[in-house]
Amino acid sequence: MIVVVQYGETEAASEKVLIGQAHSPLTLAGEELAHQYAEALSGMVFDYGFAPPSLVAEHTAEIILRGRELLSLTTVRELAEPSAGDYEGRSYAELKRALPPRQYRLWDRDFFVAPPSGESLRDVTDRVQRWFKAANLIEAQNHLFVVGPQVMKILLGLFQKLDEADICALEPLRLPYTFDL
Repeated sequence: MIVVVQYGETEAASEKVLIGQAHSPLTLAGEELAHQYAEALSGMVFDYGFAPPSLVAEHTAEIILRGRELLSLTTVRELAEPSAGDYEGRSYAELKRALPPRQYRLWDRDFFVAPPSGESLRDVTDRVQRWFKAANLIEAQNHLFVVGPQVMKILLGLFQKLDEADICALEPLRLPYTFDL
């Protein structure tokens, strides 16, 4: 079984700043969400955990897994959020003012459009799919994935066999999702 959770609110997200793959700590609300995940998943045994190279994802996983035995928590580069390229560190309000309206809407909502020097959801989907094919996860084991919001949408889309438009439109709830392998 696979359990996928999205890490909680980060300081950058609360300030509406685009961070892409940069690090930003959890807010108190983000930490509380991790504790809620831990409680909701308290009866589950996880064999393996996977998180992107992100302090916030690792912190969320640590909270969820506290006091549990786990074979390993593996950092997986392919599960990283899309690179925001030239937009990294800029506020959404600043980008909305700086970009023509059509370009802002495309970048923010189109599966195939990437920020300059950054990655599109298509790019990230490709790297996530390649990793899953190579990972050979074992059906008889339980796997925890702690990921960011864009990778969460991608994983839900892949497991539910959604098309690109539906993946872009997803607004995942902040709760654990489970899928059979």
